[in-house]
Amino acid sequence: MPFAKNKINKLIDRLLAASGWLEIEKVVSEFEQAFGPKDVRAVPALIGILAQRNAWLRSAAALALGAIGPAANRAVPHLVPALRDKNAQVRHDAAMALKQIRPQDPDVIRRLFRRLLDDDDDVQGAAEEALVEILKDYKGPDAARFKRRLMIWRGDW
Repeated sequence: MPFAKNKINKLIDRLLAASGWLEIEKVVSEFEQAFGPKDVRAVPALIGILAQRNAWLRSAAALALGAIGPAANRAVPHLVPALRDKNAQVRHDAAMALKQIRPQDPDVIRRLFRRLLDDDDDVQGAAEEALVEILKDYKGPDAARFKRRLMIWRGDW
């Protein structure tokens, strides 16, 4: 366990010190390799990065949380505000992370529906992809209504 914590700290330090998007992508890739799906050890540190001022870092943290998948579910309350970030790339990557985490929360689903009206086409597409993935197995309140609403949005009716 100390090795993992040391590895997390080193990757976080490298992420915070990164000087450009290519370097950030490299560190995110290393996160994915070192702490893949179901490995939640890096989640608290990544949640902290979502609060950074640097949009690249917030975006990278969202991508890394998404790579962990459903095991990163405790990050959902921190990803949801990123759907309203002033930076379109952060909004896009938060939606993609939610797609991979697949939270079964009706409030998250409602917020993703709002992103279908985003000013940025890529954010709209990411929100749609996230909704498709999340609603595949969604059995919560308003499941039928959510699925029908998405079908209408997509023109599948």
